[in-house]
Amino acid sequence: MSDYKPIQCGLYDILEDRIVRRVPCTLVFQKENEAEPQSYDGRLMNVFSQGGAEFLMLEQGKLIRLDYILKLDEIDFVGSADNNSSTCRS
Repeated sequence: MSDYKPIQCGLYDILEDRIVRRVPCTLVFQKENEAEPQSYDGRLMNVFSQGGAEFLMLEQGKLIRLDYILKLDEIDFVGSADNNSSTCRS
């Protein structure tokens, strides 16, 4: 996936924290070619890399590419890779 844009390391850490603590959260994301954002309320299960991109697994097993995340609860993810070059992964 050559068009994947890594998220900031701090945002990745927040995702990992929510997974470890198993706290319910609200996630807003928008996949490519979708006109409207979608939202998810529930627990986050895992983050992992595959095929050159990073993914978040939701409670029902659905996968969301990390660069599609717009917001996690009150935390804005939009433009995170553009605003800071400090990413966790290379």
